[in-house]
Amino acid sequence: MTRVAIVGVTGYIGRSLLNEFFLEKDRFVVSLFSRSISKVEDLISTMPHAHTYECKNLNDFSHGSYDVIINCTGVGDPSVLKKNPSSIFAITEEMDALILSYITKHQETLYINISSGAVYGSNTKDPITSSTPAVVSFVEMTPYDYYAVAKINSEAKHRAMNNSHIVDLRVFAFFSSLVDQDSGFFMSEVARAILNKKVLITTDQDMVRDYSCPKDLFSLISLVIKKKTVNDFFDVYSKAPVTKFEILDFCKKVYGLEYSIQKSEVATGITKSYYSTNTKALSLGYTPAFTSLEGIQTEMEKMLNKK
Repeated sequence: MTRVAIVGVTGYIGRSLLNEFFLEKDRFVVSLFSRSISKVEDLISTMPHAHTYECKNLNDFSHGSYDVIINCTGVGDPSVLKKNPSSIFAITEEMDALILSYITKHQETLYINISSGAVYGSNTKDPITSSTPAVVSFVEMTPYDYYAVAKINSEAKHRAMNNSHIVDLRVFAFFSSLVDQDSGFFMSEVARAILNKKVLITTDQDMVRDYSCPKDLFSLISLVIKKKTVNDFFDVYSKAPVTKFEILDFCKKVYGLEYSIQKSEVATGITKSYYSTNTKALSLGYTPAFTSLEGIQTEMEKMLNKK
């Protein structure tokens, strides 16, 4: 049995991975760490498999023994970043330092960090490739720039520790049935409009996103665990990206979504591409099972069935 510690389990991606680990309960023993055990217990209380997880206080993290540590900590919600942009530095650095301290003393442990496509900065006019550099403006920085720098800083430290087993998985977009409907993500707004039968107000500016789903992300995590002796990064991708209006039209047809388009204040006709064509994860044997739209449909139907 592989002993797995998950930090940041109350976050969007962290909680979305729990069911996938349960389905592989014969392979993994999972410990969930948080400053508030009661918060984690409340989170998993509605899950039929809650008893399979050990909930532990973060203060006890350094005293445990783990084969794999997965760090799902982060502040990616645009609305939270806008209100408190400095929080991303404190949160990212604190958890990363805690885990790096542990693996320095336990060299055999694998550290999987859920990173972000934000490490490429504002260089997202075109799809990311294997040669795309990071571009971050240090003049009139935005909350998104702060987020990018925090992620770049972590990954730089990880690559410098080249004798340690550390993998950064760069998630560009993610959707699961456990989405926080009050967050500032586009798919959160779509889900909220469908569930509440409200009209979604959106701009006429299109965009391209590559939404990973829990099953595909878990598949990649499993392959990294199998490899174990690696210090590298991998961009996370689905079988195919999707445009905003493809999502809207699909949700209108299948779920009865109503939406209204308002003219954007910025120039239209420019598609902002936030996805990667760097398929380096193929070297691990990673083959995503879902396109972005298929993943959205699978998770949306889970969410609607819970209503």
